[in-house]
Amino acid sequence: MKNSLDLSRIGIGLYQGDETDEIDNKLLSVLRESVKNGINLFDSAPNYRNLRSEKILGELVAENPLDKLIISTKGGFVPFDFSNPLLNEVEYINENYYQKGLIEPELFDEYYFQSFDPNYLEYQLSNSLSALNRPFVDIYYIHNPEYLLHRVGKKTFLKIIGEVFRWLESKIKAKQIRFVGISTWDGFFHIEPKEYLQLTDFLMLAERFQLLDRFKYIQFPFNFGKLNSVTEKSQVYKSQNFSLLKLIDEFKLIAISSAPFGQGKLIEYKFPESIKLIYPHMKNAEINLSFVLSSSFFASTLLGTSSLTHLNESISLWKNGNFNYDTFVKTFSL
Repeated sequence: MKNSLDLSRIGIGLYQGDETDEIDNKLLSVLRESVKNGINLFDSAPNYRNLRSEKILGELVAENPLDKLIISTKGGFVPFDFSNPLLNEVEYINENYYQKGLIEPELFDEYYFQSFDPNYLEYQLSNSLSALNRPFVDIYYIHNPEYLLHRVGKKTFLKIIGEVFRWLESKIKAKQIRFVGISTWDGFFHIEPKEYLQLTDFLMLAERFQLLDRFKYIQFPFNFGKLNSVTEKSQVYKSQNFSLLKLIDEFKLIAISSAPFGQGKLIEYKFPESIKLIYPHMKNAEINLSFVLSSSFFASTLLGTSSLTHLNESISLWKNGNFNYDTFVKTFSL
């Protein structure tokens, strides 16, 4: 087996959107149009839109050959309809997880609705594969483990995540997972340096469980508002400090970026003239996506949209754009 996947430069993330039939239909149209235009990477998770995103992605899977799509999902968060005032969170977890032995109470984070109990991960992966209409996922991410680190401290964190890696080893042997990785928002750049996720910790566990050839993918935001993967030396290796992207490159891991538009916040951003000169005659959305696509650091960047218009604009830019990341780097001394 190859130790990496042939990813399209743009992928589709299914995080955004109301939990409605209308958005389901729009997302399915976006997914179908994406495949027609050569996009093959689709990213979801059980908690994305409270299970609905994986089900919609499963419809796309059913329409295409097994090897045409690259599907990623995640483990860690417990799906829950937080918009339903009739649901009691404590009772729900007790009835659906504690009483069934799927989650040990000490392994559940009530604030973030998160658990890395291997019994829960096993249960949820089985549900995900069923929803996705697939016997395996190409990439399985440990989802926002920084919350666990913050809650329990480094020693207990490594013990719990060690058991997650033991479980991942079994799932890879069972051919239900091909590759594994970390998906996070600010985990590598937390407020407190002692709470930074460290790549070397995960690589140590991957080596212990003979998964170094499978632990490959690191997903995190990258855009004009989040350049810390380049600018901050948050990672420690051999008593030296490195930027996240530098260490990813050092260990020959594969970076996948998310949130190129800063969850919509950068669409209306007033860029200074110095940036407009690098990307002349472009709208804000085009500037943002051009910047991310021009970076050779990333194998793919994930777009989240339920709009065919926005999708087609992004595809056009991807296929016809004139990218200028090197000029940006030189201008701002990154």
